[in-house]
Amino acid sequence: TLEQMQGRHVVVLCNLKPAKMGNVASAGMVLCATDESSGTVALLEAPEGAAPGTRVTVAGHNGSPASASQMGKKKLLEKLQPKLRTNGDGLACFDGRFLEAALQPVTCPVSGGSIS
Repeated sequence: TLEQMQGRHVVVLCNLKPAKMGNVASAGMVLCATDESSGTVALLEAPEGAAPGTRVTVAGHNGSPASASQMGKKKLLEKLQPKLRTNGDGLACFDGRFLEAALQPVTCPVSGGSIS
């Protein structure tokens, strides 16, 4: 809910092709993790000290982000999303590698969940 998001440092995937969401153009998606067994959903949390707008990366990967056009044409999100999960310690990972912002891990209260 809006109340749950206010004042929080969340993680947003922001290079998506714009789409209408309730008559508002949106080019981003707030990332959450879901515990498949309980249905619990929780926001991914940027590390303390990470400034708004800090780029989130996969540990050890220094590539450039895909453009919105590339994301749409190549259906990258659909291909990559199954590899986005939280581990048993609530650390957000892509294919087992930590997601980081300002060299600190992205976390979530949901451990062992899928990220979308």
